[in-house]
Amino acid sequence: MKIGHATVVATEPLDDDRTLLTFLYGTKGAADNDVTVDVLDDDEWGWDEEQS
Repeated sequence: MKIGHATVVATEPLDDDRTLLTFLYGTKGAADNDVTVDVLDDDEWGWDEEQS
C-alpha cells in the first residue's frame, strides 16, 4: 500500500469493480473502488503562499 498525494484529472469505470485514474501528468493507474480519496479545497493544501 502506498500513501501519498496526486492530482486526479479524470476517472473511468472499469468492468472488474475498479476505476481507471488519470493523473495530472498523464500517468494512468487502476484502483479498487474502495480506494479512499480526500478532496481538498484550495486553502487546505498546507503550502505556503510562496510555493503555490
